[in-house]
Amino acid sequence: MHTIYTIGYGSLAIEDFLGLLKKSGIRILVDIRSKPYSKARPEYRKKELDRAVRQEGLEYSFLGDKLGGMPEDDTFYDSEGNVDYALLQDSPVYNQGIMELIASAEKSDICIMCAEALPERCHRGFLISETLYTSGIETKHILHDGKIVDHGKLRVKFDSGQIDLFR
Repeated sequence: MHTIYTIGYGSLAIEDFLGLLKKSGIRILVDIRSKPYSKARPEYRKKELDRAVRQEGLEYSFLGDKLGGMPEDDTFYDSEGNVDYALLQDSPVYNQGIMELIASAEKSDICIMCAEALPERCHRGFLISETLYTSGIETKHILHDGKIVDHGKLRVKFDSGQIDLFR
C-alpha cells in the first residue's frame, strides 16, 4: 500500500500546486470537492484542473460525489444546516469512496485535494484522513511550504468539539 497524501490549493498558484505534487512523488490527484468549481480560481475548476494535471503527466480522478464535505443528500445535515460528519462517515456512499481511494493507493502514491489550505480545517483532514489513519493507512499532509506532516502528528490540532470521531 502506498501513502495517501492530502493537499489544499488555498491561495497557491496552479504552477506551485502542481510543483508540490511532483516534488512529493504524487502520480494520481483525487479531487474530493463536492462542487469542483471555483469562481475566484478558474484554474482549479474540474475541467481546467484535469487538463493541467494531465499536462504534467499525472492522473486526475474525481471522488467528490462520494467523499465531498458538502453532500447533496439532506439527510447528512442537522437542523441548523451543518453536515453531520459522523453520519456521513457511516454511510455506504462514503465508505465506497474510501474503498476506491484505497484501491488507487494500491497502485501508486496518491493525493486527495480540496480547496482549504489547512488540513485541520478541512474534511480531508478531520474526516477522510482520520478514517484512513484509524484503519492503519499511512496518511500525510502536504503543506504550502513544502513540508509534509504525518496525520498522527496533525491530530493534536483538532478541536475536540468539532466532530466526535476520536472515541
